[in-house]
Amino acid sequence: MINCFEESKLKQILISIFDDKDNVEDYHIGFVIEIFENSILIQTYDAYGNNDGLVLIRFIDIFKVEKETEYHKKMLSIITNQIRSNEKQFDFIIDKKDNDGIHNVIVHCKNNNILLTIKLIYAYYITGFIFQYDNQILQIKTYSKYGKYLGDTFIKFEDIMGIAYGRQEEIFTNKLI
Repeated sequence: MINCFEESKLKQILISIFDDKDNVEDYHIGFVIEIFENSILIQTYDAYGNNDGLVLIRFIDIFKVEKETEYHKKMLSIITNQIRSNEKQFDFIIDKKDNDGIHNVIVHCKNNNILLTIKLIYAYYITGFIFQYDNQILQIKTYSKYGKYLGDTFIKFEDIMGIAYGRQEEIFTNKLI
């Protein structure tokens, strides 16, 4: 599976990643941006080929990967046209001292004050801005999808299953805040 991710990153091969065994019709389609020791960061696209932000997925949660299907070939054509239209792509800089994907994305989002959604291991999602992070506990200023401030939430680093940011959900919520 790692070879598939490396190939996607190096050759810009479109892949689909399945990480929810309870909903096999829900998957992420995109290109691998970065490969970490425990996870991958992918540039995702929605069903219409629009840039839909970055998603970090742990390897242990991935149960299926697809590439080079007829659907991928058609989507690649649509996505390529979107990219040519100067659609904004994300820049991501990794901390070369630490190859933990979750840590790197947390630091990136905190340092750049980016609204993110965190998927927790017990099937719960939190959307907000990281206020403090000490490598073990995150303090997040949380918001509803309607932009209402819900208060501060504290979560343990080890409870994080995945992170997404720059998707339509986060962009819309950020406009409401």
